[in-house]
Amino acid sequence: MGVSKYEYLVKLNNAVNDARAMVEYLQRHVENKEDVVYVYDCQSFELHAAFKKFVSLCRPGDFVIIFFAGHGCAFKNHQCLLARGLTTQEKFALNKGKKQLILESSLQVDKMLAKLRMKDVNKHLVLLDCCREFRVADLPRALEETMEEKDKAPFNIHLGEGTVIGYATAPGDRASDGNKGKSGHGYYTEALMNHLHKVNTDVDYMLREVGAEVYRKSGGLQNPHRDSCINEMDAYLFYK
Repeated sequence: MGVSKYEYLVKLNNAVNDARAMVEYLQRHVENKEDVVYVYDCQSFELHAAFKKFVSLCRPGDFVIIFFAGHGCAFKNHQCLLARGLTTQEKFALNKGKKQLILESSLQVDKMLAKLRMKDVNKHLVLLDCCREFRVADLPRALEETMEEKDKAPFNIHLGEGTVIGYATAPGDRASDGNKGKSGHGYYTEALMNHLHKVNTDVDYMLREVGAEVYRKSGGLQNPHRDSCINEMDAYLFYK
């Protein structure tokens, strides 16, 4: 999933480029390309429809990878992945002319994982190249609110065994979208492309390598984090 052309939030240089690179990467490494579901520059109805299609393809015991590049925020104990806002025409055609608030216009990571677990899909690698700014007020997407440091509070997604989440940045911070016309990718996706393919490399160690590269290239301004609940000794994406 990649969103660059936001209606009300700042447009991004490389989010769709990041998502397309991940789609091409995954399609090279799966038996059936139809198993790779993707959507670009989508509003909320399109975003939810794509995830619903993805869930419908999943079978018990599957291992899934979820990737999102775009705007994100932490709100009401959810990591929210934000779709673009509805245009005026879409508001009347799809939402009775109403503006959408944060939860309406996003996918929430914990709810996504819960839906997958309902289908006995318990192995997940979630890669989020988005910001993790905290929000305290559920305001229309066309508005911006300021936040005092005292209002920020960390939260933890309940992972369950078998899940790893790689975040492009630390809780409460922003992630760089990269420069237009250079690499064509944000720091995090660029680092993923450099390390994701490595064989016989534990996924936790791979994400540590990704984090080290991002931290170095950003001059210490962006510090990726990860949440992991895999208890196997060796968890490889690729092995030989």
